[in-house]
Amino acid sequence: MIKIGEWSEARHQALAAELEALVAASWKEAVGFGTMSEGPRLNADLMFEDVFKEMPQNLQRQQALMRKERNS
Repeated sequence: MIKIGEWSEARHQALAAELEALVAASWKEAVGFGTMSEGPRLNADLMFEDVFKEMPQNLQRQQALMRKERNS
């Protein structure tokens, strides 16, 4: 691309810097939502809500087990 004049080292450096800044900003935003080891945690009970009008018994049992495990 450089040989045919469609690209240049300066454009390459500018693009690399722009992409590095984008990745850094995206990483910072993502970490703001938490990581596997730190950061904000959602209430685990939320995964059982707003799915069914009435929660089936099998999910009620799973939720109870999860709460028991969490409190142990």
